[in-house]
Amino acid sequence: MKSKIAICLTTYNRPNYLKIAIDSILNQTLKDFRLIILDNGSDKRTLQLIETYNDYRITYVRNNKNDREFINKAFDFTSQKYMMLTHDDDIMSKNFLENQIEILENDLSIGVLASSVRLIDKEGKDLNRKRPRILRNKSWSDKEFIREYFFRGDIVPCPTCIFRSEIIKSKKLKYNFSVGPAVDLFLLFEMNLLGIKIFLSKKALYKYRIHTKQDSELNRVNLELSIRPNIIQLLKSKNELKLLKDYRRASSSIIFHIILHQFLTKKISYKQFTDTLNIKDLNSDLSLNKFSVLWVLVAIFRSLKDIINPIP
Repeated sequence: MKSKIAICLTTYNRPNYLKIAIDSILNQTLKDFRLIILDNGSDKRTLQLIETYNDYRITYVRNNKNDREFINKAFDFTSQKYMMLTHDDDIMSKNFLENQIEILENDLSIGVLASSVRLIDKEGKDLNRKRPRILRNKSWSDKEFIREYFFRGDIVPCPTCIFRSEIIKSKKLKYNFSVGPAVDLFLLFEMNLLGIKIFLSKKALYKYRIHTKQDSELNRVNLELSIRPNIIQLLKSKNELKLLKDYRRASSSIIFHIILHQFLTKKISYKQFTDTLNIKDLNSDLSLNKFSVLWVLVAIFRSLKDIINPIP
């Protein structure tokens, strides 16, 4: 009998975190799953850890070298009804799978299901922060996800995504690593352009680990700058000219909001601020529009808040 869901867990030389992640999956209230450990070239410690488990649901697949494209191996495991691709340092609450599968079983129109997350630090301490901050479940059908991205930015925690396997197979979907680091976000854009419904559960039953005090905002700028030309090309190829125009404005405004906030709170210099603004493709899209006004107001509000109540 086939399992309900294939959980593909990617890992690379983090056996301590990996054990916590595996245990959180094996302790799920929903027991009907297959766990595939995708080892992307780790040293012997990872295999030694896997050998301590005696559970028929675990499959171990090892790549001989560390290669990003190995992650696409996950999209070969589509014999189960659902599949997900998750991280070796995150933690599922014990009823995560049961809750998510129930939503999928009750609404056959959902093609991709994600959930809100709670942020934890590298030691596993709860940071008392939820992402995204939503009060109700959200869903996006034809192109709606892309449009909301214009106003809210990163709105779906990609490691929580559960896909209907039949859609992955019929559309021959997988990560496109030529787009840079944001392969998971780009895949959601592609799926939403195909009219596939994306659903986000408000329940934060997944813990997402933040490793260092590196500036996640600047990471977001780099991510946006790397994926931006690829999304522009994608929208051009689909002849989505109105969507393309809005995306260019929104994307430039999101980047501007982040670096403005960084500058106002003295996290970057004036030169860094102007150097980013002077990026040719970005500079040409900056203008006074509904996106830029919104994001500038957000930047000013956040900066005032951080100045009045600085985070230690």
